[in-house]
Amino acid sequence: MYAILKLAADRYYLMTPTLSLNLNTFHTLLQSCLEKELAQIGQVTFTRDFRIFHTEDAEVAARNGLRIYTEPEAAGEIARFDDEGQYRPLKSAPNLRHGWELRLSSIEELHVAIDFLYPAALGLWLSLLRKRLVGTPLRRTLARQSGMYRITVRTRTNCFTRWIQNLNSLKRFCTDGDYLAAVRMGLEELSRWGITSVLNIASHPAPLPRFPLLSPRVWWFFELMDVRSRIRAEALLGTMAEFLSGHSMENSKVGLAPHSPYTASVALYRFVKFCAEKYIFPVSTHLAETSEELEMFRDGVGSLFEFLQGLGRNMSDCGKKSPVALLLGEKLMPMGALLVHMNYLDEDDWTFMHNHRDFHVVHCPKTHAYFRRKKFHFDRFKQYGITTCLGTDSLASNDSLNLFEEMQLFLHEHPYVSEPEVFKMVTAHPAKAIGQAHRLGKIAPGAYADLIAIPYIGGEADAYAAIISHRHPIAWRMIHGTLPPDQ
Repeated sequence: MYAILKLAADRYYLMTPTLSLNLNTFHTLLQSCLEKELAQIGQVTFTRDFRIFHTEDAEVAARNGLRIYTEPEAAGEIARFDDEGQYRPLKSAPNLRHGWELRLSSIEELHVAIDFLYPAALGLWLSLLRKRLVGTPLRRTLARQSGMYRITVRTRTNCFTRWIQNLNSLKRFCTDGDYLAAVRMGLEELSRWGITSVLNIASHPAPLPRFPLLSPRVWWFFELMDVRSRIRAEALLGTMAEFLSGHSMENSKVGLAPHSPYTASVALYRFVKFCAEKYIFPVSTHLAETSEELEMFRDGVGSLFEFLQGLGRNMSDCGKKSPVALLLGEKLMPMGALLVHMNYLDEDDWTFMHNHRDFHVVHCPKTHAYFRRKKFHFDRFKQYGITTCLGTDSLASNDSLNLFEEMQLFLHEHPYVSEPEVFKMVTAHPAKAIGQAHRLGKIAPGAYADLIAIPYIGGEADAYAAIISHRHPIAWRMIHGTLPPDQ
């Protein structure tokens, strides 16, 4: 399985304890709660007979007026969307949907359901009761924590420009050690969710460490910006050589990623295109991601325009045409490049898309929902013969590196798309996008022996649906024909 993202690490949750007991296990913690007949975590109530429901639905639950579920895994779907059908990127947010009831049969199933509703809450609660949980002031956390992006999920903003400013502030505290630790933790999370190959946009110039051979195959896309100063060709090639020096590339390849038309100059795009065509590098760029980007280029106004103008960016390319028209109309992208996001296109932009069918669009459903963007143009891209790949983007706008969840959310937003087609968006389509269709994204003679397995009892007709709906870490995986020592 494939992923397209940026890596970072760490996860943060908050909860308030309602007990003060000396307990040893999660199950004894829950059992102690049940002895009080009714117990509550967050917005849910659970009872002695292993029922769980939204606390505000207590009266309806007493009248048996709620929709009944009997499997603990159903809690994952319940926690995914709010009452209006909007994706919930933060599971601890006070917007859990109403109208459901879980009727379970054991303390073990109760534990599983609560973990889906409030991930890590029981562990934090138990640590707090054991007096092993120490609070840290937010400012101190921002100043030292290694996964500097994950914390921004807790400081959500609908203003993309403000979001960028928050990230820039946090990056000032990032060292090479922080970055490498975050990459290691990110690769570990990817492995847990069955990723065998990943396209990672490397936004930090630290040299590559030696990762275990059974880590996912990584295509390192060098993220390039020259918003403040121009990048010389010699410096770019030298940075790439330093990045790769002394490291085996058996499980790693490289690509180039000029960040976006608002942070990378036309000259930089032209040089990247030259390098890609001469040395056969894949290329990725963020394009048409936000309404603020469109407003900046087309109209020459807006918060992003003012922010970048304040940084000293040359704004002479603004107020003329859309970012899509700039890059594709001027032929600044090599054929077959990956266009990440593609959310805001003018009607005239579709003419360029119609004439550039060999590009590949990368859609990140959970990040899309995080920013509450309008519906993704999947149907129109398909109409023009442009393939769509699914990715996660970074943990600055996502709470996991889990392509199963990305597929699930995509199907929720586009229920008429078939499961086999969605499956190709994380396997065959990304492989084709980087010229690896003969080696990746399929099980066939001559392809890499990269495999994962999930539990399944059923017929072939339901196999794709079972894969997409999978909700647990992967227990079995193979990289390059080799199994991890613990399998």
